[in-house]
Amino acid sequence: MIWGAIRWLAKYLGAFLTAFSLAIIVWVLAVINSDPNIACPAPTSIPLNIIGQDTSLLLLGDPPRAISIQLRAPRSVCENLARDSGSVIASVDLSTLQSGDHTLEIIPQVSENYRPVRIIETAPQVIHLTLEEFAERVLPLRFNIAGEPAPGFTKGTTVVGASRVTISGRKSLVDS
Repeated sequence: MIWGAIRWLAKYLGAFLTAFSLAIIVWVLAVINSDPNIACPAPTSIPLNIIGQDTSLLLLGDPPRAISIQLRAPRSVCENLARDSGSVIASVDLSTLQSGDHTLEIIPQVSENYRPVRIIETAPQVIHLTLEEFAERVLPLRFNIAGEPAPGFTKGTTVVGASRVTISGRKSLVDS
């Protein structure tokens, strides 16, 4: 009895595996055709977040506030992405950088709720930033009155409320 079942299984195992493989292929094709992958029309422009900036460093220049991105995903995922403005973010991490010129790769991220998504293109892919040390300097306040008052006015006593002033900003400008 058991040997008969084993013989029957051995006789039809190839046909069973072939039918099972074909069923899986048909199922995958049906799923893909019901929700095909498309190039997502939105979001096309997303804000660029700059994270990890050291408070003792100043960011010079004007990095882009937003980047353009092209995504490819199933149609249903693209529709959901279009409704949720915070689903795709882009960021640049400055946490490990020192002062100087830097070229950084922009890292776009798609929320875990919207998978599978493939990032096709990001523009720009990199940004160029300059970081410079922040400096403060206390200087004595000096004033110089030049010229004479207009006719009908007289020169009075000069009174200064503070004898020093603090300047702060880029180290290269503060030190000059």
